[in-house]
Amino acid sequence: MVHIQAACNLITERLISSLPQAKILRLFSYSADLTEVSESVLSHSNYNSAAGWITFPETKKILENDIIIVTIITAGRLVTGGVDGKFQFVYIDECGQASEPESLVAIAGLITTKKRRISGQLVMAGDPEQLGPVLSSELAVDFGLGVSLLERLMKHVDLYKRDPVSGYNNQYLTKLVQNYRSHPAILRIPNRLFYDNELETKGNPDIINMAVGWEVLPNPQFPLIFHGIQGKDQRESNSPSYFNRQEIDQVIIYLKKLFNFGLPNGYKVKNEDIGVITPYRKQVQKFRKAFSILGWDIKVGSVEEFQGSEKLIVFISTVRSSIALVDEDYRFNLGFLKNPKRFNVSVTRAKALLIVVGNPKILRHDKQWYQLLNYCRQNGAVAGIPFPAEEPPPQLDAHIAC
Repeated sequence: MVHIQAACNLITERLISSLPQAKILRLFSYSADLTEVSESVLSHSNYNSAAGWITFPETKKILENDIIIVTIITAGRLVTGGVDGKFQFVYIDECGQASEPESLVAIAGLITTKKRRISGQLVMAGDPEQLGPVLSSELAVDFGLGVSLLERLMKHVDLYKRDPVSGYNNQYLTKLVQNYRSHPAILRIPNRLFYDNELETKGNPDIINMAVGWEVLPNPQFPLIFHGIQGKDQRESNSPSYFNRQEIDQVIIYLKKLFNFGLPNGYKVKNEDIGVITPYRKQVQKFRKAFSILGWDIKVGSVEEFQGSEKLIVFISTVRSSIALVDEDYRFNLGFLKNPKRFNVSVTRAKALLIVVGNPKILRHDKQWYQLLNYCRQNGAVAGIPFPAEEPPPQLDAHIAC
């Protein structure tokens, strides 16, 4: 089971293709949004295509399957349906993004009996270096609910900590270091900053190298671009959220080149190959409106919406162009600055091509973005406005009011 729908659907697709003989059920809640769910997933789900709605099967029918994929909250329905003690294994994927009470929904009842005995094995999978639970209550954050069960165990229980000599105890913790998603150029900075340079690129070369040699790349062998934009932070009277029209225009220029000319070896880029990540709601809305006018059906969303998913090509629009507004971002946990986990997720969604559009004069004040900027500069992967001189960035904290 998984915290978010997109990751659930991706896992279902992978299981269907790798385990064709298994009986697999993707169990949707009644409120699930099915607009972007593939036909293969729907055919293995509780969606009634003839009636056009979601039905919830009887417990007996559910248990006829070998593998059941649900979100954590929907797992509670399994407990109320009387399946306690029926599972040999319970896997919680993206556990680092779920709050601790949410994780307990998936544990209590599914692998425990009414006599509180453990009836199966629990595997929690996730990345504590990526986004944790999304909370709107400052009180909940103050009381620790912003830390997932996975992160709490890894940071505070010796059993799961890394020994400086022998490493992790593989009886209790396995660290997955083989990355099957991204081109090595895309992976290098997050690997250095968050994963002790332990990640190994194992993606399909035919996929992760698809953009290598693209004529638009400043460095043809390096499928990553940082395009500097001196844009303008704008707001509308009916919304407190910001947008940056110049960044939208620049992304559209790149997209037209991709759609008109494709990638090397004649690959014709499709809408579903592309994702656009941006941290502000108004920027999301502006992108969607612009794409709709052009007849494009491209996924646009926040970092939180993209966690657990991947795209062949990813654009990041950072929006912020005024250092005076960084204080506001920091206070309300907005934007990319001063948020290492949000940075990590955003730059690790792309398989073959990553294009970042933003203001380097602002982003250089953040430790993680400074590393990416210099990395792009050193590899000849920059475009747009000139970059500031390469020197240690001023501390971001100096620009944030106490």
